[in-house]
Amino acid sequence: MPRQRQKSPRAQAGIHFIIADPSSSRERPDNLRIVRSHVGRWRWHQAKQNSQREREREHERERESPPTGGGDNFSASESSHNCRSTDSDTYGPSTGDRSEDFETDAETFSYLAPESAVHDQPYFGHDPPAEDPFAFFNNQEGELDLPTHEQTPAGNFDLGSSAALTGISPGVLDPFQTIGASPLPLNLVSTSNKYSLSILWPGLMPKTSTGANHIGVQRWFASSACNAALHSTLLYGSYSHRRALWLVKQRGHFSTEDAKQMAVCEADAIARINRAIKVPCEAATDSLILCVLCMATNKLENPLWEDMRESPFGSPLRSLQWLDVYGRLSPHPVHQAGLRQLVSLRGGLEKIELPGLATLISLSGILGASRALSRPTFPYISIRAGTRMTLQDILGIDDFTQHPKSDISEGEHVIPEMQRIFRGLRIHLELIEAYQDGIQMGMDTLCDYRNVIQWHIMSLLPLSQLGAAHASFYPLYESCRLALVIFGVGIVFPLPPQTAPLPSLARMLQIELRLYSQVTQHELPEVQNLHSWCLMMGGIAARWSSERSWYAEKLKVYATSRGLSTWHEMRMELKSVLWLDSACDLAGQLKATIYAKYEDGEKRLYHLVGVNPFFKFTTEIEKLELHLADLLSVSTPSDATTKWMIHKACTNTPVHDNISNSWDSQNWVADALSSLVSIGCMSEEQRLNAANRMIDVCLQAKV
Repeated sequence: MPRQRQKSPRAQAGIHFIIADPSSSRERPDNLRIVRSHVGRWRWHQAKQNSQREREREHERERESPPTGGGDNFSASESSHNCRSTDSDTYGPSTGDRSEDFETDAETFSYLAPESAVHDQPYFGHDPPAEDPFAFFNNQEGELDLPTHEQTPAGNFDLGSSAALTGISPGVLDPFQTIGASPLPLNLVSTSNKYSLSILWPGLMPKTSTGANHIGVQRWFASSACNAALHSTLLYGSYSHRRALWLVKQRGHFSTEDAKQMAVCEADAIARINRAIKVPCEAATDSLILCVLCMATNKLENPLWEDMRESPFGSPLRSLQWLDVYGRLSPHPVHQAGLRQLVSLRGGLEKIELPGLATLISLSGILGASRALSRPTFPYISIRAGTRMTLQDILGIDDFTQHPKSDISEGEHVIPEMQRIFRGLRIHLELIEAYQDGIQMGMDTLCDYRNVIQWHIMSLLPLSQLGAAHASFYPLYESCRLALVIFGVGIVFPLPPQTAPLPSLARMLQIELRLYSQVTQHELPEVQNLHSWCLMMGGIAARWSSERSWYAEKLKVYATSRGLSTWHEMRMELKSVLWLDSACDLAGQLKATIYAKYEDGEKRLYHLVGVNPFFKFTTEIEKLELHLADLLSVSTPSDATTKWMIHKACTNTPVHDNISNSWDSQNWVADALSSLVSIGCMSEEQRLNAANRMIDVCLQAKV
């Protein structure tokens, strides 16, 4: 009988070929998924084989050189091996695993301190990729298997063991490798853990009013030291945040090598999560839910980073809980569905015990609802108390004597739930103004107020779901609801302009306001204020869009009917409803500017930036004329008027913003035109004509 030839391990594994059409964009995610699956499997086989060979060599050395000096001696490799299990996902942390034993302050990552944007550098520092650097780690390739109630145990599995201990450093987190088999070398694991402990997690779970760190920061690290799937997932989350921070703010550094390491962590995390989900006792644990949350909120879509739009609102606290970073990342629908299922299996958010986890799941639900204009999936869990929080926790008892700005000005023209939202918003705006004035308060308090108010705004039902009776009793309800959503995603819960649905909201609000104008002829004063506030919110949201001129015309009609001639008067009416000066003034008031087009082709703007009484003169080259709401031709200077003379006349025009609250950019432009008359750039008649036309344009485009 012929002897059968034994197949090699490589032959047993099989050689996989990929047939790809380079011109097909549909095949690319499937091919990348196949490649990454095999790469991850190959890396794990290599790690297991290396660790097995290392243990065999250690045992051979022990047999050849028996220990001397007593039976209590043992090798370093045995010590390292005994402190972890090779067939379980759970490892016991050692004394060297405590994060407080190491320096994890933000000083370790001093490059993350606020600094000017880095220009003229590639996305990945000094190591630019030869091709699309994001092609290898698009999240579409990895998907998680979803657990079911009928799932049966799959038995234990061998995770393998990590490489032999090569050295112990006092600057390394987990020097004894108690975490077990890690997808990255020890020094990279330590760097990522330090970044998470000092930068990432304290931002997600801010300090209290006493300056104490949130307990979740330490508990998350301790949990990752005892769970291999969570360990790999949090490594991936750390790399993903570093990449997003580099792309969004040009802070830090992210190289092509970092991108490869992040892809390895992602593939390893997905493999471990899928195996853990098959074990019923582990499918609904807090650690696994945190794993899926991380995978569900770190998807990258390249076009987002190429969009350089700026928000029309100057909203404060845009980085609170890293909203400006995670607001740019896209949710992963498959992982989100898995997250909802796991939370359901756990028994709801109230059953989650890991500090901070339930709050961040709630936050991800609010973020997703705000982007998709839908209702939040989960209730809101307070980051301070760890329990469910509602708007009533902000309002307290119905006694508003301590909050004069929270008095209702809407009367009975909106439903009671919307009245409570207006009240809560006014209280929240008072807190923001107090914080901007330097009053110390816990950032966790601001987080809770912001998140729960946005949760209630997004939970308001559309008028179509309330019935015809509400439409007759509250004709302005739907307009107010859409205006509140604009105020929410623009100021209260400020989404990045690349993902904020402001243009869609402006169009929807325009339709509702048109319908309202057809059915309503006479308005009460408080209803007029609500109507003008809705017009202003829509006009700001419609920045640089075709709907903006419609809003401007309606506001002009309103201002004429109410006898409003200055921005200060308009702002007083808006403040009676909802208004935050630092966020809304720049968006609500049209800025007047001097626009000079010189013979050498240069186009330069001379104008003021800021708000009264903090105006500051600036000049800049204007490259996009579309940014100008209207362009009024004033004069064509003679050859005797040089470019330097015009520049000097504009730059020497004084700023008088400390005279009164009504002084604005229009006053400065009028003074600058007088300076141009003195140098012979235009006549007095041209100056008067330009000033009058400027006033007309500003009234038409008050938004």
